[in-house]
Amino acid sequence: MFVCNKWDTVTEPDKVYTHIVQRLSKIWPQFDEQKLIRFSAYCAMRDTKIDEDYINTEYKHILEVLHSVYSEAINERIKVTYK
Repeated sequence: MFVCNKWDTVTEPDKVYTHIVQRLSKIWPQFDEQKLIRFSAYCAMRDTKIDEDYINTEYKHILEVLHSVYSEAINERIKVTYK
């Protein structure tokens, strides 16, 4: 999982996104673009201050991806332990 924060301040989001994907693909050969998340902590915090029970879609997506990464790690640990 790779989180690009402060996305609310980016003036050219498509250009920046393409650049990030290209750079990460060079550095990280098995980079999965689906694990790249555009996020604004400022907007998530602002939304939470308005309604404490509200989770915006970007924040919800981060939580879902984080949950899946954690679940995969736990499953791998169990597989290794019981081989």
